[in-house]
Amino acid sequence: MHSGLVVTTSGVPIGLTAIKFWTRKKVKGTNALKKKIDAKPGAIVHIGDRESDVYELFAAAKDVGTHFLFRTCSDRLTVDHKCGVSEIIDQVRVKGIHRIEVRDKRGNVSQAVLELRYRN
Repeated sequence: MHSGLVVTTSGVPIGLTAIKFWTRKKVKGTNALKKKIDAKPGAIVHIGDRESDVYELFAAAKDVGTHFLFRTCSDRLTVDHKCGVSEIIDQVRVKGIHRIEVRDKRGNVSQAVLELRYRN
């Protein structure tokens, strides 16, 4: 199941916009979904975990003029096949750092650090 969550620019969740069940065999209904976008496509960002590391999803987002943010599962090759996506991202400067303290069941504290890098 994949769902769409709408949040304000300040991060306040508004609600779900869609819930869609699909398999990786083929992404269906892309053309029908294009007609139903009622917001400015440039303001829409699809956010997915590594399970959304699917070419058809990237192509569909690009076709309708929206953006996407995802965590990769594999180091996919770039269009020219000269390097992987991770090599390109490593060349982009860090635009932000987010630190989170996490406690396990025993109360031990560890810190997770997330570096934010993106290309327009």
